[in-house]
This record gives sequence, structure tokens and C-alpha cells, in this order.
Amino acid sequence: MEEQGIVEEYYHAELLHKAGYNIVRPLRTLHQKGQQMVIYPVIHAPVMFDLMRAVETGDTSQADIEVLAAAERRECERLLRIYSETLTASTAEEHAHAPIHQLFWHRLTGGRLASFYQDKWVPFPAQPGAEEERQGISFADLLHCQWTINGEEVGEYGQTLAQLIERAQEVLQPDQAALTVIGHGDAHFGNVFLEQQTNYQYFDPAFAGRHAPLLDIVKPYFHNVFATWMYFPQEVEQELSLSVQVQDGRIIVEHNYALTPVRQAILDSKRNYLLPPLLELLRERQALPDNWEEVMRLALLCCPLLTVDLLDVSKRSAAICWLGLSQVMQMGNLALL
Repeated sequence: MEEQGIVEEYYHAELLHKAGYNIVRPLRTLHQKGQQMVIYPVIHAPVMFDLMRAVETGDTSQADIEVLAAAERRECERLLRIYSETLTASTAEEHAHAPIHQLFWHRLTGGRLASFYQDKWVPFPAQPGAEEERQGISFADLLHCQWTINGEEVGEYGQTLAQLIERAQEVLQPDQAALTVIGHGDAHFGNVFLEQQTNYQYFDPAFAGRHAPLLDIVKPYFHNVFATWMYFPQEVEQELSLSVQVQDGRIIVEHNYALTPVRQAILDSKRNYLLPPLLELLRERQALPDNWEEVMRLALLCCPLLTVDLLDVSKRSAAICWLGLSQVMQMGNLALL
């Protein structure tokens, strides 16, 4: 690891610790053969990512839905307390340098979007009895299609992916003054241990810093709830039924993917114990942007669109790709409350 990276890792961990987060802190650095490494303590607590997967596949030997949902509720309370205590104004220049923007705006504008999707072909899933020749649509054409997903027209806030991306590149622009908090920035469950079946302990503060609270909650909101297909594509596909048609410029997707009970419990916790009181806090401090819903929706759509390359056929099938694309449109039009 480069020296600058080590300095930032130490700084971010200490910043979170002082703000009140339960964060795994580096013990020391090790210089060996021209390389530098950060030494962390051994953590014996299970990772929330593994616990969630175990529960949704029927293994409740280490935790069950109520244990995990209760831990989420406790963490919502702690987050609100930290947000309240650390909320302060940042200039546009200060906010522009927050690492969290690398997860959203910089991925939209810095080359990842183009490298994943520009000039690419999006094949349809193979259908029983269909012609052997694989059919599909160019991503360039897909950008301008409207969508119907499971019988529902999706497009209240953005009818096409092109419209949503263009709007996201404007709305998520980092160079904006804002009231900000100290946040982890990337608190998906792969970065969270569960201590004694009770408290979250965070790891990997690469995107931690001072940034808008509405951005801080986005990555865990999506990845801890909606993204099972992203991490377990083969397993999800075994039970997935999905079809795609294009008719008169409208993409019609039918699928049977649904949240498992434990994912729904985490979502319910966030909708009841985090988002409403956070909005109330921000209103009281005159820190709630008029377009707060749009900010969250557009940041959310970046998660399924730009975390992984949906068109990488070595990692995921056409059916999983289309499930991900469907979620992109749904996140961009999500009813948050």
C-alpha cells in the first residue's frame, strides 16, 4: 500500500472513532521489502454479510431475523445520534473533496460508465422454445427505452435510463455547499461485524469522511437489502424466472425476484427507524435539500448500475444482467417513504 493510502486509512479510522462509531482501528504499520502494510487486530465476530446470507438460506445457528433486525435498529439510533452531533456546514470546495463521491458522481463521469456499457450489446435471456440465435438490444438503444416491470410502468421520475443518468450527473455533482456529517460512506454488510449478536463494528473506512448524510446512507440502503443477485448470481438464477420483450420503444420485463424476509426486515428498519427521524433532524436544522428524494434515488441507481459490470458474461448471465438493469430503473424511481 502507498504511504498516502496508509495515512488516509489511519485518519479515516480515527475520524470515525472520535465521532462515536464502533470502528476497527489499525494497530500499526509494517514496512517490509519496500511495501507498507496496515496491521489490524484479529476480529472473531461474524460478518453481517455472512449472517444475512445464512439466515436467508435457512441457517439460524448464529442469528435469526429478529437478532439482525434488532441490531439494525440499534445502529439506526447510533447513526442518528452521530449525525446530530457532527452536523455542520461544509463549503462547496470541502464537500467536493469528500471520498464518498467516488462511489457515485465520479463513477458516472470518470470513465466507469463508458467502460462498462458504451458500444455494448445486451443479450436477452434464453427463452424456452425461442430461436437459437440470441436476440438483444444495443445499450445505446436501451438508454432511450421506457420500461414496464412486472406489469407496472416505471418512470414517474425518469422514464428512460438516459434521462436518469443525465440528471444524476447534474444532481450528484460534488461541488456543492452542504450541511455534512461524519460518516463511513460504504457501510455495506461486507464491512460490518456483529459483536455479541448486538452491535455493529465497522471496517474499511476508505470512503469515510465528512459528507452529506443522505449520501452516507445510500450504499447500505441498497447493498444490504436489494443486491443479493449481485453477490450470489448463480444461486439467485437457479430460482429466477425472467423474460424480456421490447415493443415500440418499451422494455417489458417480467420476473419473480423478491426480497427474502430478512432483507425485508432490514429495509423496514431503515424505513421506520432511520430515514423518517433523519429527515426530521435535517428539517429542524434547515439542512434538508428540497430535492432530497431525487438525490437519494439517483445515488441509489448508481449502485446496481456501476458497482459491477452487468454485461460481464464471465460473472453473470443475461437474466441476472436484466434483473440488475430493472433495479437500476426501479431505484431511480423508488418511493422512499
